[in-house]
Amino acid sequence: MRVTNAEAVNEIRKSRGFMGVKFVKKDGSIRTLNCRLGVKKHLRGGKDTTHHIPKYITVWSRHDREYRKINANTILAVTTRGNRFEVN
Repeated sequence: MRVTNAEAVNEIRKSRGFMGVKFVKKDGSIRTLNCRLGVKKHLRGGKDTTHHIPKYITVWSRHDREYRKINANTILAVTTRGNRFEVN
């Protein structure tokens, strides 16, 4: 399904459980993450330090077993709850 960038970010924020996110990294390469929102177990001090910057979404990478930041403006596709959303 084709969606706008804002709709893709909304699907990520609504997601519960694991999801796949394809996005462009800062260096221009494309990355695909199998990740999850809401994991707080490994935060230092129990807080996300970039929660006040709306363009970044903090997720827990299942493969890397570390936190990763996704730039909401560079999302290409999201797969969640059995649906694939591609950004126009």
